Amino acid sequence: MRRCRGVITRSALVIALTATAASAQSLIRTADSSCSDRVPDVDGDGQVNVTVIGDSNSAPLQSRISWVERIQNENLLPQVHAVANGTQELADVEWFNSAIVGWACVGTWWGINSGLAWVGSASTQSDVIVVSAGTNDLQAFGATPQEVLDCYGNMQDAATMANVAMFVATTPPVYPPYMNAEGDAAYWNQQISALNTLVRASFDPAQVIDFDTGMSPEMYLGDGRHLNDTGQQLRAQRVATAIKAAQCIHLADHCSSSPLLCDPAPRSVLSIKDGGGNNHRRLRWKWDQGGPAGQTDFGDPTISADYGLCVYAGTASTLVAESIVPAGAPQWRALATKGYKYKDPAGSADGITRLVLKGSARQESRGLVKGKEAALPDLILPLAPPITVDLVNAENGRCWGATYGAAQLLANGSGRLRARTP
Repeated sequence: MRRCRGVITRSALVIALTATAASAQSLIRTADSSCSDRVPDVDGDGQVNVTVIGDSNSAPLQSRISWVERIQNENLLPQVHAVANGTQELADVEWFNSAIVGWACVGTWWGINSGLAWVGSASTQSDVIVVSAGTNDLQAFGATPQEVLDCYGNMQDAATMANVAMFVATTPPVYPPYMNAEGDAAYWNQQISALNTLVRASFDPAQVIDFDTGMSPEMYLGDGRHLNDTGQQLRAQRVATAIKAAQCIHLADHCSSSPLLCDPAPRSVLSIKDGGGNNHRRLRWKWDQGGPAGQTDFGDPTISADYGLCVYAGTASTLVAESIVPAGAPQWRALATKGYKYKDPAGSADGITRLVLKGSARQESRGLVKGKEAALPDLILPLAPPITVDLVNAENGRCWGATYGAAQLLANGSGRLRARTP
């Protein structure tokens, strides 16, 4: 059985995303060999360069916005500063044949052997490759699921030789009215399911991006094959989550030395008060309209998932406060199947008295953190912007965060700070 350290994603459109040096501090950790192998900085430039090799479901089509564009537009990976959109090249973006949008691993359209040729091109300028394919392999070239898997394996071998990490995405199902000469949607979904089973059995689970579960006909355009905006949104969230999980947070520290690539909190309010004594401190951070999240994304804080609330300030994004909320009942309890709630009126865990996490299948996830009194970290107000707040699951690395620039600060004086997004 092949066990790969990277993940593969595949298609004919290839897009390079460059993460800034600030994100590299989060993505690259030399203290943990499994982490440094997974997300290496190949050329030592202090950047993590991500290349997406995808089929037409990774490109703009009709009026939809592709998942690649959404990662940039919706700030799902905040430190990624440039992205290409399938029709034009933006500043600081490297393209590897942007015109091809029907890529397949085993095929040779346009005289290109997609599998190894794309890895060869991408690996010269990339630290991470995300490959998303399968549909064209099975339906256009008649490859068997095993043949597609073998092609993925050859790509992984080439990436390993180049010290490039790979993520492989599973193949999404198709729906009526999709049909071609070889069969209807039901037939092709049997082939797709077989391929996805092989992928999950052959690659490290942490490096497989889930593009197939939770899909429905409502997430597709009228052809039953190409994703609409809803499907693209779900895919963007899952890619961002997989890349962020590979940041390899130093779990013993809970808070990284610099902000992480967290799921953004699109609408949030941060309030910090210091009335001039240890017993007059208050902290409240509330966010909603977060991306899709299930109860499993929160880990299980009733048993093993600690949480860290991390506050960074200034242009250097210096860690200025850290509160650790340990796992364990009875302070933690499940909220049915949607999330978890923490309650400790005494604030024995670094002053945190309440923490609520509620997931949603839509863009409606939300959370709340409240703390008070002397056990809270001693924050000296005012804080220099930008101010970043991260809530980090120390068990699985999932995190949620918001950044407040000068324009988002409603108050920032010696005794009170209040900030809001958007």
